[in-house]
Amino acid sequence: MNNRYFGSYVRTALLSTTVALSAGTAHAENLAPPVIPPSPAAPAPVDSPTSNTFGNTFGSLRDVVLSSNFNVLWLHQSSSSVAGVSNASSTSFVFQPALDYFFAPNISLGALFSFEHGPLSAFPFTGTAVGLQARVGYNLPINDQFSIWPRFGLGYFHGSGSIASVDVSAYIIPMQLFVPVLWHITPHVFLGFGPTYTTELVASLEGADMPRNTFWGLESVIGGHFAR
Repeated sequence: MNNRYFGSYVRTALLSTTVALSAGTAHAENLAPPVIPPSPAAPAPVDSPTSNTFGNTFGSLRDVVLSSNFNVLWLHQSSSSVAGVSNASSTSFVFQPALDYFFAPNISLGALFSFEHGPLSAFPFTGTAVGLQARVGYNLPINDQFSIWPRFGLGYFHGSGSIASVDVSAYIIPMQLFVPVLWHITPHVFLGFGPTYTTELVASLEGADMPRNTFWGLESVIGGHFAR
């Protein structure tokens, strides 16, 4: 074989090898699965406010609060003078269990139940009174251990008893604003103290209007809370 034909043969063989390698590489690239970069992880949902360094979660979403109000200091009562009834002052001790639920961060809905027996603070006779109040509140955190929890409520209270040995019944519809400052003594237990204002929108005794009273004073609260 002369040199000219040998060189042509070598060039043809090299060209064929190059084409075969290129085709094999392209085929391998087509068979390889595409590389998909991992998507960034979505941030975990957070129920604001979260637990702080003290561990207090009061006001968090789905927080349940059990509490009781105590009128332990003074309570001034003023009423319009009707049928010889003039302004008066009195001191009361009232136990009122309550349940509140934070359906949104720092926003609560709740109910308060009241039971009283003996000389009644809201009715002009001795007997038994029961009541229920619906209320809404908003928690204002100050720091890890203190917050302000104003609550506005509207209720219905019914009393029955006797006046001069005659059985009577009465009802009132009061509106109340209570603004306690809470001290969270542990992550799930608190004490509170602050001003309260109550005014009676409706007051009826045996179908007749009674004097509508207004109360203001200081009230305390104790309670605990836990997340659902």
